[in-house]
Formats: sequence, structure tokens, C-alpha cells
Amino acid sequence: MVSTFLFIGGYTGDVFLILLVSLLALFLLNADYQLKKWPSVIQKLELDK
Repeated sequence: MVSTFLFIGGYTGDVFLILLVSLLALFLLNADYQLKKWPSVIQKLELDK
């Protein structure tokens, strides 16, 4: 019973880890994109004033 639980826990742990890493990668890529985008947005706002 315990070994089965540990096996399932280890398996879902791996899947969870992969999901977490992929989410983190997506977040970092998105943040990088946002950082590139923001200066132009701010410039437009400055020009509108």
C-alpha cells in the first residue's frame, strides 16, 4: 500500500515538476516579451500627453 502510494506520488511528482518547469518557462518568456513591449507602450503614452 505504502510503496504503491510512493510510486504514484513519485510519478505525479515528476509530472507536477514538468508542469511547473514549463509554466515557469512560459512565464519567463512572457515576462521577457512584456519587458520588450513595455518601453514602446510607455513611449506611446508619453507622446499622447
